[in-house]
Amino acid sequence: MYSPVCLQRNACPNIQIDPICCIVLQDLNLYLQDKVYMAGNQFTLADTFMFYGIHPLIVDLAVQEKEQYVNVTRWFDHIQHYPGIRHPLPPVVVLRNKIYSSKHH
Repeated sequence: MYSPVCLQRNACPNIQIDPICCIVLQDLNLYLQDKVYMAGNQFTLADTFMFYGIHPLIVDLAVQEKEQYVNVTRWFDHIQHYPGIRHPLPPVVVLRNKIYSSKHH
């Protein structure tokens, strides 16, 4: 799992998170480029574990930061609306007009 410590530093250009978290988000964003789920063509435990692991990071990202990791944000928003997954975590607001623009489909 990823540590909330990622949110405590300003070491990454253009965003307010730790460089290690930037690398994790960049790699995850690339991995999810052509995927709906973490493993295979259906929801698995991998999605649940990743969702809970990165929730503390994603919840504090600004809109511009979420747009920078469009595939992660798309996946995260999809998983947070999966029945029974988000409880008891707070929802993360995603502006669909930017994240779900036609150039990303």
